[in-house]
Amino acid sequence: MARKIIGITRKSIVKKERMMKVLIVEDENSKALQVKKTIVEGTQMTNNDVDVVPSINDAIAKMSTEKYQFLIADMCIPSVYGEKIEEDGGLQLIKIITTESRIMKPADIIVLTSHVEMVKKYKGEIEKKTFNMITYDSSSEEWKQKIIDRLVYIMSYVSSPKGGRGYQYDVAIITAVPVEKEAVKTLSQDWEIKTVEGDSAIYYETEWESKGTSKKIIFTSMTQMGMVAAATLTTKVIYNFCPKYIIMPGIAGGVKGEYEFGDIIIPREVKDYCSGKYTTPLNDTGESEKDPLKYFVPTATSISTDPDIVNIVTQDFSEELNSIHKKWPQNAQYRAPSIRTGYMASGDSVVQNAKVIDMMIKNHLRQADGLDMETYGVYYAAQQAIMPKPVSICMKAISDFADKEKSDEHQAYAAYISAQFVKYFVQEIL
Repeated sequence: MARKIIGITRKSIVKKERMMKVLIVEDENSKALQVKKTIVEGTQMTNNDVDVVPSINDAIAKMSTEKYQFLIADMCIPSVYGEKIEEDGGLQLIKIITTESRIMKPADIIVLTSHVEMVKKYKGEIEKKTFNMITYDSSSEEWKQKIIDRLVYIMSYVSSPKGGRGYQYDVAIITAVPVEKEAVKTLSQDWEIKTVEGDSAIYYETEWESKGTSKKIIFTSMTQMGMVAAATLTTKVIYNFCPKYIIMPGIAGGVKGEYEFGDIIIPREVKDYCSGKYTTPLNDTGESEKDPLKYFVPTATSISTDPDIVNIVTQDFSEELNSIHKKWPQNAQYRAPSIRTGYMASGDSVVQNAKVIDMMIKNHLRQADGLDMETYGVYYAAQQAIMPKPVSICMKAISDFADKEKSDEHQAYAAYISAQFVKYFVQEIL
C-alpha cells in the first residue's frame, strides 16, 4: 500500500517538475547502469533526465554548464578517466563542489560505495559536509530504496509552493533567553511583528542599511532553552523565511583564566558533548554508580562553521569592539572584548560545576573554549536543511565560567556586546 501511494506522489511530482536532473559519477559501467535503472524505474524519470560521467573532471565540466538537482558519486573514482582510482574521489568532488563558485551546485549529494572500510573511514567527513554516504550492494534493495526516498523528497520540495526558491532574507537572528532578546531588539527602532499562518512563533522584521543597500532581517526568540528547541525553531525559520545566514548571538560560558567577560566566541567547530554512552566496567566495584561521569564514552558529533566566516573573523576588529565597549554605561569594570575562534561545546543542561567541564566536556572536546545549550541545535538544523541551505554562525559573548561563581551579573553586558557586534558584522562585513 505504501509503495502505491509513493508511486502516485511521484507521478504528480514529475508532471509539475520536468526539469529535475540527476548526475551519476561512476567509472564502472555496470554499476552506473544499475544506479541509473534504479532511478528511472523508481521515480518515473526518463533516461534523458539522468546523466552518467566517469570521473571528477567530467563531473565538474557537466556541472559548470548544466544544473543538476541531485548528484550520486562513487567514493572511489579517478580525477581523469583512465587514470588511477582515487580512494577518496567522492570526498574530493564534494570539496570542489562546495568551494568552486563556477559550479552550479546540486541540492543534495549521496556518496555510494561497496567498500565497508570506506564507510568507516570517510562517513564522518561526508556528513560534516552535510551529505550522506550509502553502502552499495548489488544483491540488496536497501541502497536503492534510500536513493529513491531521498530523490522523491528532493522532487517534492522542488515542486512544492516553497520549493525551488532562492534566499528571501539576508539574515535570521535567533536568541534563546530574554536578556539576549532584549539586546537584539535595541538594534532597531523599526521592528515589525510578522506572523505565519499555522505557526505560533512570533517573528520580527526590519531592514538595516549596508553600504548603500538594505539587508532584510528576520528575528525570533526561543520560548525555552536547549538544543531541541533551538533546532525546531531554526527549522521553522528556514522553511518560513529562507535566510542566507542564521546568526545566534547571546551569552555563553567560557574557560576561566583564558577569557574575559564579553569576549565573543565565533567557533571553528561546535560539538554536542552530551552525545555518547555511559558504560559499566567489566570489573565494576560500584565505582560507576559513585562516579558515572568517569565512565562516559563520547561520540564524535560535531559541525564546523563555514571556513570563509572563520577566515573573515580572524581580522582585527579591536577598533570596532572598543567602540562598542565604550558605549556600555558600566564599561570601566570590563576589559575591552576580543574575538575568539575556538570551539563551542553544546549540551542539554546548565553547567555550574567546574568538575563537569573537566570530566565530561573536556573529555569530549579538549579544546572547548565556550559552553552553551543551543548552538549545536541551530547548526544541525541549518546543516540538514533543504537547499538553499543557510550559513549558520554563532556569535555569543562570555557571561560566566560555568563554575560555582556562575551568576546573572554579567549577562546584560555580554548580550549587549554580542548583539552590537552582530549588527556591525551584518552591515559592514557580510
